Amino acid sequence: MQRKLIPAIIILMSLPFSSFDRIVAAQESNSPEKLVASWSFEKDNNGWAAQNQCEIKARDGSLHVKSTGRDPFSGTRVKAPAGWLKLTIKAKFRGTLNSQLFWTTEAENDTSESKSVRFKLLSRGKGWSVANVHFNTKSPLTGLRFDPHSAPMEMQIERFELRASGPPPEDPATDPAGFKTLPGFKVELLYSVPKRTQGSWVSMTVDPKGRLIVCDQYGGLYRVTPKPLGQAGATNIEPLKIEIGEAQGLLYEFNSLYVMVNRGGKFKTGLYRIKDTDGDDQFDKVEKLQELAGPAGEHGPHGIVKSPDGKSLYVIAGNNTYLPEDIKTYLLPKTWAEDQLLPRAPCSNGHNTGRMAPGGFVCRIDPDGKNWDLIAAGFRNPYDLAFNRDGELFTYDADMEMDVGTPWYRPTRVCHVVSGGEFGWRYGTGKWPAYSPDSLPAVANIGQGSPTGVTFGYGTNFPHRYADALYVCDWTYGRLYAVHLEEAGASYTGKLEEFITGTPMPLTDIVVNPHDKAMYFTIGGRRTQSGLYRVTFNRKISANATTAKSKEAAKLRQLRRSLEVQHSFLQPRAVNMPWHYLSHEDRHIRYAARIAVEHVNVDVWREKALKETQPDRAIQSLLALARSGVESDGPKIIAALRRISAKKLTARQRTDLLRAVGVTFARHGGPADEVRKQFASELASHFPADDEALNQELCRVLVYLNSGAALSPSLARMAAAETQEALLGYAMSLRVAQTGWNPNLRRSYLGLLNKAESAAGLGNYVGGGHLQIYVRRMRDDAVKLIDENKRADYDDVLKAKLVSAIPTGSPTPRKFIRNWKQEDILPELDRVGSGRSFAVGKQMFQIASCVQCHRFNNIGGILGPDITAASKRYSRAIMVREILDPSKQISDQFRTHAIRTIEGKTYEGRVLDKNEKQLTVALDPRSPQSVVEIPMDDVDEMVPSKVSLMPKDLLNTLSKEEILDLLAYIESAGNPEHPNFKE
Repeated sequence: MQRKLIPAIIILMSLPFSSFDRIVAAQESNSPEKLVASWSFEKDNNGWAAQNQCEIKARDGSLHVKSTGRDPFSGTRVKAPAGWLKLTIKAKFRGTLNSQLFWTTEAENDTSESKSVRFKLLSRGKGWSVANVHFNTKSPLTGLRFDPHSAPMEMQIERFELRASGPPPEDPATDPAGFKTLPGFKVELLYSVPKRTQGSWVSMTVDPKGRLIVCDQYGGLYRVTPKPLGQAGATNIEPLKIEIGEAQGLLYEFNSLYVMVNRGGKFKTGLYRIKDTDGDDQFDKVEKLQELAGPAGEHGPHGIVKSPDGKSLYVIAGNNTYLPEDIKTYLLPKTWAEDQLLPRAPCSNGHNTGRMAPGGFVCRIDPDGKNWDLIAAGFRNPYDLAFNRDGELFTYDADMEMDVGTPWYRPTRVCHVVSGGEFGWRYGTGKWPAYSPDSLPAVANIGQGSPTGVTFGYGTNFPHRYADALYVCDWTYGRLYAVHLEEAGASYTGKLEEFITGTPMPLTDIVVNPHDKAMYFTIGGRRTQSGLYRVTFNRKISANATTAKSKEAAKLRQLRRSLEVQHSFLQPRAVNMPWHYLSHEDRHIRYAARIAVEHVNVDVWREKALKETQPDRAIQSLLALARSGVESDGPKIIAALRRISAKKLTARQRTDLLRAVGVTFARHGGPADEVRKQFASELASHFPADDEALNQELCRVLVYLNSGAALSPSLARMAAAETQEALLGYAMSLRVAQTGWNPNLRRSYLGLLNKAESAAGLGNYVGGGHLQIYVRRMRDDAVKLIDENKRADYDDVLKAKLVSAIPTGSPTPRKFIRNWKQEDILPELDRVGSGRSFAVGKQMFQIASCVQCHRFNNIGGILGPDITAASKRYSRAIMVREILDPSKQISDQFRTHAIRTIEGKTYEGRVLDKNEKQLTVALDPRSPQSVVEIPMDDVDEMVPSKVSLMPKDLLNTLSKEEILDLLAYIESAGNPEHPNFKE
């Protein structure tokens, strides 16, 4: 058998007959096929002849084939039209055969690798196996050659059938047999979505008849009638013939289907309503309710949910969505700002630089979409939202993976969305700490991931604990979490449990169908293989299991809600009621009270705040005044805050006080010089304290006040830091400290930065190349404050050779192997699963330059996404596509831009940083030093590119076996004990 495979061919699958029918039949049923030729062997060989190293003979109704060497093949002459053809083989044999099919045509009468396809034949023991092999000819077919195996073997062939057909069937979605589920739960794959015709499904809702309506991320809507529970039958898929789609949020309510379009390829981004106006069960009217502008991308508008009272809708949007201009009511006062006391740095790869508050948001709207109320903001990119039985709203917000290991990193987290809520997202290093009193904390921190669908288990036939759980989907790592909420004062905390996990299982949306009491979820997104699954519980459920409710917690939630009523009830006399609760021990109640105060005209309560003596009321009301007042209020606020005795405050209260100080300075400017010196002296007497958050705030404020007293205590704490986040927190503040330095302190600071950068390079600190970028920027900022004539004094630390988290590529040039195509690799993917070399795969990860752009197991570059968990969201086939055709699907965070200057020059690359003065652009991921800085005044136009910065030829110097080792290495997430490396 000729082993080499040249591109041009497409092959599909060889499966046992029953498996083939189960997975493929439903998806091929609508593809017309015409029988062109068939061969059975009741009498003779029926035109088939042995051609090399084999013996063939018709006997007992089948063709008996016996190889006599390592390259056996036989063939026949046949005529068939050009185009897609399918050869069906029904045979018996032992084990697994590595087979190959060649063909000849009128235009090319000789066999060649360019006209062949490889496939596997899988034995069913003593039974017959069926394989369907698809191939495409440009000229009419004249002959076939079948190579059964590359080693001695025997087989019986009952028949061959050749049909003119359409393209091969799509790959099936991930088999749920490989999912990890909790005992008693069953996951069914109801439908594998054909990518070529139905795309990749990312949103879902249930209609009044119990049917699902789903949407392709880049295409249209489909209506799904699931097969009945416990019964035979097929899931029915019906394309909806109405011009709307590209939805990342769907909801069927008020006799309408609400469609939240995102990305706006064919349709403008925004909220639409479609209706069936003539009762024929087909939607026929599209109405745009609200256009939602903003930079195109996945951080746009997403989920929709009905309010608990059934009178309105709630919608959620990511941080690249602009608030509608005609907001009727701002429950979160429209006084937001960046509130950065010290200069921040942009994200390590420039993502969302310059995108200002309020960030992602939640709005309430009426069913006609006419009136919009802002409920909460300060999110990064939440995808979906859900109400619990208490009428409380929850969402699952995104992290910024480049920030991992830094003090400003915020993990993906479940948030309790309350009236007037602010959740503190700001671009770059400016995200507010979770302890900031002007923001709200998470219910549960989950970790790295990509949040998608959210729902409660209400209405499922699950055990009580799981019927009451909040379910959140993680696209990146393929994890469906059950979040078990527990009452905690006026809010909640959550305990996480992995409910279902799989590989790949890129979750996109989740719903509960009240008609069959089952849970449904979809996988897909970004053109990955999509599927629809159903989850049921198949054991007896204990009756009358309930969760005890806390009367005290219920009272606190009711108190919080009574305060929230005043977020839209603007009566001046109402200020006294919330004022009292500014000192409540519950953070959510203090927060709700402060927002209520801010809704009252500031002239009513300004003096009350300045004269308040109770510590918490004073701190919270002065924070409110800093947010709501005018510039002349600044000195008065600082004077009032200084009057509060720090000795009588808890660590939390002192931290709140310093945040009020920081917001005041950030919004209204710094103090007079004499006040600055006095205040700095007062704060320095309390530094360091016994609380880490308090110390970070003391350092920040002292640096702002230009006090050298920040240096020695901060450097000591950096040196003794138990976490990298603590070290980097002080380092971030000290980078802009202007006074108090001496050579020893400066050398100590620079040395500690080297320690952090080296630790990132060695993998001892998490964060990899992104962390190193942040540290280098800190160093650059610090060096700018050193007298140019004295910078050489620090060359030993400034020019120290440090380990990079971004190793260089191949140390020596490698010869060209071939221009690999997807078709060359796809038939070999089964061989990734065992017998591969971990050492070779790891070496290829460097040689192919993957490590220069991608972080993997905490090492690697910053220009591409972290691919440690790539196998959780991508099948092997999709992974090959992503490598060989990187422009097929480009994430918004890593899109390149074409920048044209006024002088006519054009640069194309990844924008690493953007500010008022210049653009910093990486031109070549394989050459980290190829970075240009373009003055903003010189920029004429900047447009997104449709071409990925990732080159297409990265595998051209690798052999096929090395590519398979590389794929095994990526799939293993760097684990040498992974089954891929076992024999």
